[in-house]
Amino acid sequence: MKKKYFKEKQHFNNIEIIGILIFSMGLLIFSLFNALQEHHWTFTIIEWSALGLLLILGGYLWYLINLRLHLAVTEDGIQFKMKPIHSKKKKIPWNMVASCEIIRTPGIAQWHGGNITFNYEQSFTLCGRNGLHITTVDGREFFLGTKNLEQLKEAVEKALEK
Repeated sequence: MKKKYFKEKQHFNNIEIIGILIFSMGLLIFSLFNALQEHHWTFTIIEWSALGLLLILGGYLWYLINLRLHLAVTEDGIQFKMKPIHSKKKKIPWNMVASCEIIRTPGIAQWHGGNITFNYEQSFTLCGRNGLHITTVDGREFFLGTKNLEQLKEAVEKALEK
């Protein structure tokens, strides 16, 4: 059995975005209800559009609430899974890692645009630009976000020692 040095489960918890979505949906429901009362419960193009927008916002809210990131560092490599995007765990064995570095970014820095990259990095994070940047032997780049940066750093160092 492979030894796990680090394990973390994250979920989307940006209350501001969830609040804005819920407020927008409530406002849309209120407007839709009033419009339907004025038109004697017959649907016009505006009501159908509002209903469609309500379904889109509801789907987006469902997606954000169900968004999860599982990250584990083992003696064999790094495993991650972002639900509902991935159906199976993705694994990066240590022998495929060309380089890895811990990236720490201040909280406010994620809003100024400095974290925008134009390379082909695949980013899996729910907590900004704090985490592990990995470059594989075949040139692929991954960024795996974490809330426990120090524990991840210690786990990677332990795993690389072996």
